Amino acid sequence: MTVTGIGSFLYHGPQPAAAGFVHDITFLAMLWFLIFMNPASPYGVPRRTAWFALGVVTITGSVILIATPSSTNLLTGISIAALIASDVLMHRIGGINGRWYAAAVLLFAGSLVVNLLGRSGAATCDPQSPVQFHALWHILSATALGAYFVATTFPRNQEPNP
Repeated sequence: MTVTGIGSFLYHGPQPAAAGFVHDITFLAMLWFLIFMNPASPYGVPRRTAWFALGVVTITGSVILIATPSSTNLLTGISIAALIASDVLMHRIGGINGRWYAAAVLLFAGSLVVNLLGRSGAATCDPQSPVQFHALWHILSATALGAYFVATTFPRNQEPNP
């Protein structure tokens, strides 16, 4: 999550040459981490295997983003679908705290609404305004991610089966 914050700072702040790539790949890698690590241990997948899979997907995603920078939204959509599938697997074994998960989903839904309101060119997008919807999106989505981490802590803390 910290690396995602650094990527976001670089992209929305000083904007060095590779800021867009760093912004996108750190966000996607965070999603991929959740996809692989949450259900791995409860389903008996050794952590080493999950880390290897995460590395392969992150390298592949990096190559795709470098070759086609506009593929971020497609990769994000596929990753969110995979995260939902991962969550279904965890839910089947009782590995999700329902209240925290519901809070995460509600916060995420709110962050999407705020994100749409704050898009460049939207009527509510005013660089001079003290209310910056994009900044609020970052706060809400980070809070949603925190709630999601709490909701899914149990599966990540389980030791893999031999």
